[in-house]
Amino acid sequence: MMSARMLRSNSTLSAVAAAVNVPPASPAMGSKGVFSIINAAPSDHKFKHLFYQCGDSAFNVRVKEEIKLLQSSLPPGIWVTTFEDRM
Repeated sequence: MMSARMLRSNSTLSAVAAAVNVPPASPAMGSKGVFSIINAAPSDHKFKHLFYQCGDSAFNVRVKEEIKLLQSSLPPGIWVTTFEDRM
């Protein structure tokens, strides 16, 4: 039996998947994972109202490196979604 929390998170995931036009999972999907950036987090995102301000340029450089790595090196079947307004 699914809890209300699980149902809510599944519907949120479905809404996000629909927003970015994520194809259904299939073995023929290709040899890479999917990394996508959405403009804004959903209004019911758990951490939507928490903000982290980092003035450290080394941190920003590292985040950019991690994004490049995610864009090029995800294994098949792995989907990562990030929100531009959260970066």
